[in-house]
Amino acid sequence: QGFIYCLLVTRDGLIITGSGDKSIGFWDLKTKEHKDFIKDAHDLQILSLTMNQAEDLLISGSWDKSIKIWNLKDRTMIHKLPDAHHDGIWTVALSHNSEYIISGSDDNTIRVFGMKDKKCLKIFENIHTNWISALVFTSDDKYFISVSYDQSVKIFDLEKLALVFSFEKVHKSPGRALAISSDNKLIISASYDKSIRVLKNPFYN
Repeated sequence: QGFIYCLLVTRDGLIITGSGDKSIGFWDLKTKEHKDFIKDAHDLQILSLTMNQAEDLLISGSWDKSIKIWNLKDRTMIHKLPDAHHDGIWTVALSHNSEYIISGSDDNTIRVFGMKDKKCLKIFENIHTNWISALVFTSDDKYFISVSYDQSVKIFDLEKLALVFSFEKVHKSPGRALAISSDNKLIISASYDKSIRVLKNPFYN
């Protein structure tokens, strides 16, 4: 019933969507049939989804400022991080080893949570000057990368929980999407300025 803000596809062909109607939907990629949905999964729009490598855990971020962890098999909520941010959560990412959740928000902060105890380990403030729109981990989980409406791309050391490199004014308009090559050498960002930028990751030769 609402805008679809985000989606994932599992290896066995399940499409998962996060919507403005506060629901998480499940669709069969092969038959295009609507299989199931979690009604009122959040109190407001669902803006971001991610899942673990085993594809049995789903994580959602919402305009209601919360992050929720779901059992993907039975669609039940395992844990809720209420007020994870002070404003809507545009992006959530899970490390490949499933030990860390990172989230980015309209409150201009990036937060790092431990999956084991669900505690906030670090709040990155005054790093970006506008919304954080996308986050990704490198494949070895040594770093994570952000892109923001402030037009910059930044790299963080996960072990040290520290900012280690900044690409300033990568775009002429807000940055909106982010990806990384499988060998971690290239960072790709996209923007409302209608451009895609390819950046060399300085930590991988």
